[in-house]
Amino acid sequence: MLCMDPYYRTVRGLLLLIQKEFCSFGHRFRTRLANGEKPTSEYSPVFLQWLECVYQLLVQFPTAFEFTSDLLLFLAREVLTNRYGTFLTDCERERTEQVQPHTLSVWTAILDSGPAVEYIND
Repeated sequence: MLCMDPYYRTVRGLLLLIQKEFCSFGHRFRTRLANGEKPTSEYSPVFLQWLECVYQLLVQFPTAFEFTSDLLLFLAREVLTNRYGTFLTDCERERTEQVQPHTLSVWTAILDSGPAVEYIND
């Protein structure tokens, strides 16, 4: 999607892509990243590896992306800090029922608070 549709190379597009393909699709953030837990055999930092792939595309084609590597670094850092509820659970149902009412979304921090400007590629 990122290579085929330029919308996903914008800040909003990237966040939507992550929401659709990882969060809503049921990526197991808690299990895969073992945040605050002992890693099991299912530990696999797939999302962080995907961010690295996006970074490599960004380095090769910097003018094709609206955002900078700072956004990718912010997301990588936040997925490990447990500060936002977006990456705390293993499925959308857990996120919606147990976490969302009590935490902020990382998307809110990026889009609604105004810092998205700092991630724009000039």
